[in-house]
Amino acid sequence: MNYENYDPSLLPKIEVKRIRCIYFLYKGEEIVYIGQSINMFSRLFQHIAEKIKEFDSLRYMEVPELIDLDNLEKHLIIKYRPVYNVYIKFGHDSKQLRNNKELEDTFELTKIQRKERELVEEDKKKRREKRKKEKEILSIINNIL
Repeated sequence: MNYENYDPSLLPKIEVKRIRCIYFLYKGEEIVYIGQSINMFSRLFQHIAEKIKEFDSLRYMEVPELIDLDNLEKHLIIKYRPVYNVYIKFGHDSKQLRNNKELEDTFELTKIQRKERELVEEDKKKRREKRKKEKEILSIINNIL
C-alpha cells in the first residue's frame, strides 16, 4: 500500500467530545476497573499513560446530569468488584474495599454469581469440545464408508 498518497478522509473517524459517563475497562471479557468521568477520552488517556491498569478494551454508558455519578459508580463497583477498584467513595471519604467487612458481605453474593458463571462457561466449553470430537469421528466414519 502506498501510504504517501493515502487519503486520511477515508479512515474511520472517532468523534472526540466530552462525555459524562461511567466507563468499564476490560481485560478480555473481565471488567477490571469501573470509573466515572465528565471527559471520558481525557480520562482514558490518563489510564494509558499511568501504565498501572492492564486493559485491552473499554465500554461506557452516557449518564444524564440528573443521575449522581458517585452513587452509580459505587453501586456498579459493589456489584462487579473489579480488581483495580481498591477504594470506593462514600461522600468525601474513601474506604478500602478489601478491608471493609460490611462491603465484603455485600460482595459475597457477587463471588457466588461469578463462580456459577465460570462453571456454566466451563460446561459450555466441554460441550463444544465434545461436539467437535463427535463431528471428527463422524467425518472419519464417512471417509471410511
